[in-house]
Amino acid sequence: MAEEKLGKLDIIAEDLGFLTPEVYAMLEKCGYPGMKVLQFGFSDGENEYLPHNFTTTNCFAYTGTHDNETLRGWVETLDKKSLKFAMRYLNVKKKKDIPMAVIRQTWGSIAMVAAAQIQDFLDSGREGRMNTPSTLGNNWQFRTKESDFTPELAKKIKKLNRMYNR
Repeated sequence: MAEEKLGKLDIIAEDLGFLTPEVYAMLEKCGYPGMKVLQFGFSDGENEYLPHNFTTTNCFAYTGTHDNETLRGWVETLDKKSLKFAMRYLNVKKKKDIPMAVIRQTWGSIAMVAAAQIQDFLDSGREGRMNTPSTLGNNWQFRTKESDFTPELAKKIKKLNRMYNR
């Protein structure tokens, strides 16, 4: 394990994209936790980014990343097949309920850590997107306001953390 040679380091392996057997072997050998991004999972029930397919707790689960649409924006981009699958998988009847259901699935996963962007807790639309890779301008400009941090938001996050013992 890498920790034996390097000491305790807080490293998360960005194991996203095209993954080969060698990548999986390297992660196992190093012992670094990988990433599971739920937004990437809603193609079919076999997708490794869906929580029921996580094979280890040694991972960080994310609703999305700084390079993804917000959850609400992402829902608007889903094709009919993916939308139908997501609604069935998440057990929701309305599109508007998908973002919070994805957050709950992330928190309910076996991952050692669950994370969501504040934009998703605030239910921001596409205007809340943080970064669009390979583009110039209008990136990294999302800002919160003091008024965003309401007692209701704190209660929602606290309840979620208590429910899933995070």
